[in-house]
Amino acid sequence: MKAWKANGRRVTSRRGVGVLVVLLGLTVVPVKAGDSPVDGEEIASHVRQFRSRDATASRELPLPTNLIVPDVIGPLVGSMWRKSPTFRRQCARLAEHPDVIVRLEFAWAVRGTKGARSLIKRHHGGLTAVLEIEMRKPALYLEHIAHELEHVLEYVDGTDLPRLAHQGLDGVVNRGGRYETARAQSVGRTVAREVMTP
Repeated sequence: MKAWKANGRRVTSRRGVGVLVVLLGLTVVPVKAGDSPVDGEEIASHVRQFRSRDATASRELPLPTNLIVPDVIGPLVGSMWRKSPTFRRQCARLAEHPDVIVRLEFAWAVRGTKGARSLIKRHHGGLTAVLEIEMRKPALYLEHIAHELEHVLEYVDGTDLPRLAHQGLDGVVNRGGRYETARAQSVGRTVAREVMTP
């Protein structure tokens, strides 16, 4: 089991990592596949080596407290916050629902998807969502994070995805029990475009 700190909290993961790609702002830092497996502390060490003033400022951003982001990806999320009005709106909406906890996680592979998925569970105290992002596709991190966060917001809104898919409405498609929406696709692409625009 691997552990690291995120938003000042200890976070654990059962997934081992043999190759690491870290986005710092928009800089890609690869660690070779032949290297020994990397744990959370080693990842944090690599990030500290390349952290800029911009990245340090990302820790001071007013992200919602119910959005749990591993420190290693903080600089990327900071860039999203600073450069994307759409992502800031998503965060504002999430902050309105303190009973909804969203945790961002990276996995070597996310089975049955094109690189990301949101796992949402309702419990007596609210809602917990895990956004799993595939590490092997760093060019899509921006889009995937915003896309999966939008799926959580669709759930919070009470969007009836099975009904919409059955009726062929609002760009909702049932893909073997997993629903894809035009809304989430659009938000993901918009955030990526806003962040990448100089």
